[in-house]
Amino acid sequence: MVVDTLKIYDRLRQEGALDEKAVRAVTSVFHEVLESELVRKGELTAASEKTQLEIENVRLQIKKVRAEVEKVRADLTKEIGNIHREIETIRLEMENIRAEVEKLRADTNKEIEMLKLQVKSELDRNKTEILKWLIGLLIAQTSLLIGILRFAGKI
Repeated sequence: MVVDTLKIYDRLRQEGALDEKAVRAVTSVFHEVLESELVRKGELTAASEKTQLEIENVRLQIKKVRAEVEKVRADLTKEIGNIHREIETIRLEMENIRAEVEKLRADTNKEIEMLKLQVKSELDRNKTEILKWLIGLLIAQTSLLIGILRFAGKI
């Protein structure tokens, strides 16, 4: 920003509110303050260029971060797919194991039923054999008794 202190000087003198010495002092102070406080065009240009460079650096960093995010996203998508496949494989294995357990349970139940039938059949056969043996003993005792009674002359 360019400030013409000569215009300020002329205006203060025309107003007549201040004398020549006071107008010069005010103009000088005003000029010094403006010079020290205002940013020069060159400084603004340098700051603008520096800011532009910083903006470009930030944009490059953002691009790098986005690329990294996309890479991580792709890796995660791939890993999620692998996990889903592993889960499905485990699920199929569990179904196979369940089917095997059910088959084994059914086979075991059949074998138990067959063993029950065999034991029952064996018990029935043994009962018959025991009855035959008891009948044989009864006949033998009866024959023995008849023999004893004949020998003793009672029959």
